[in-house]
Amino acid sequence: MKLRQLIIRYVLPMSWKISEKRKIQALQEFSVTEFDSGWQSLYAMNFINSPKERAALFQHAMEEFFHADLFDGLCKQLSKQPLNLPVVGRNIIMDEKNHADKVIDFFCYMYVGEQSVNEDFEHYTKANIEPKIKNTFIKIQKDEVFHETDSLESLNTVADGNKWKLKKYLFLNRFKRAYRQLSVFSSRLGEFSLSITLSGCYFVFGLFFAPMLKKRLSLSRKDQLNLLTRQTNIFKEGIK
Repeated sequence: MKLRQLIIRYVLPMSWKISEKRKIQALQEFSVTEFDSGWQSLYAMNFINSPKERAALFQHAMEEFFHADLFDGLCKQLSKQPLNLPVVGRNIIMDEKNHADKVIDFFCYMYVGEQSVNEDFEHYTKANIEPKIKNTFIKIQKDEVFHETDSLESLNTVADGNKWKLKKYLFLNRFKRAYRQLSVFSSRLGEFSLSITLSGCYFVFGLFFAPMLKKRLSLSRKDQLNLLTRQTNIFKEGIK
């Protein structure tokens, strides 16, 4: 089992229980990712001539949009406050300016992505998470199994027996995906370490400042206003 999958099975359930906000953010990310996958498939249809492959991409896009709605609906059900809409930049995968083998590269990208998502979602279905969330992953993962199979079939079709190009772009897309996942993991690990450090600092310094703050709160409203006025005047003098 990969490190990422171990984290999904054993670390993530504890993280979601500790932080409701982190759980909602993760589900929102799933929704955004699924929507982007559908958008990429629709955009790629402009570069595909085969009616069969265009139809397959359209069906894939509709199912990805449906998955995005499922995750978005979960967020709205579970969140106890209004949700902030995530704003992310979109990197167009099927870009006519990329290179001559853009079609093979795109289908390699899609297959590698579906294979990775299918593996991850299988572990989400076995993790100790809320039944409502687990059932959503179970439902979506059934579709992802077919997505992986269908994307491999399409990939073999567009590669047209060119095994060298197939291996080349599969390797490149697996490397790029692994690099992105490592970058995200490193960033979140750094955020977690920083939050632990700051929590420790607040606790330590709080022991020194708590008596002073309690004394300040015990002052009358008039005394607090006078003190605030003096502090404001000192601040203004300091920045002149």
